[in-house]
This record gives sequence, C-alpha cells and structure tokens, in this order.
Amino acid sequence: MNAPAQPNYLMAAVARLQGEIDEALAFMPERPSPDQMLTTQQVAALLSVSVRTLEAWRSNGAGPTTTKLASSVVRYKYEDLLKWVAGQNRENAE
Repeated sequence: MNAPAQPNYLMAAVARLQGEIDEALAFMPERPSPDQMLTTQQVAALLSVSVRTLEAWRSNGAGPTTTKLASSVVRYKYEDLLKWVAGQNRENAE
C-alpha cells in the first residue's frame, strides 16, 4: 500500500523544525546521545516553542513522550524527541 502524498506545506514545516533543532543543537557543547534526558526548557528551546506550549502539549497528550522522574520532575529522552518530530509529518498528513 502506497503512503498518501504529503502536502508540501507540511513537509516544509517539518523540514523547518528539523533545521531549527539542528541550529539549537549547534549551541550545545555536544550533540545529546539518544538516551540523554532533556529538561522541559531544553526541549522548548530546541523546538522553538514556549515552555507553556510544551506543557500544554504534554497535558493534552499531543507532545513528545515524557518520562516522569518524580512528581514534578519531567524529562524528555532525546531519541523520543527526534521520533516525535519525524512523526509529525506523517500524523498531520493523515
């Protein structure tokens, strides 16, 4: 079964977001390892969104997968973040 054609605007948006992540990572001392845990502030900066937006996505189940280390300590695995970004193109096109 062939995948449906992706609208150009979605492909462009995902490419832009991936470019912004790469740009934000350029300011980090080294690229995170796939299993490195990132804070909400780090992920918000990588995605170029506010912390409040990221928290709203988490509350609605719409954002990247999180790991709760304690009642108020939330972390994002870098590998999960990359998978979520890549999945946005497929999910939004359906």
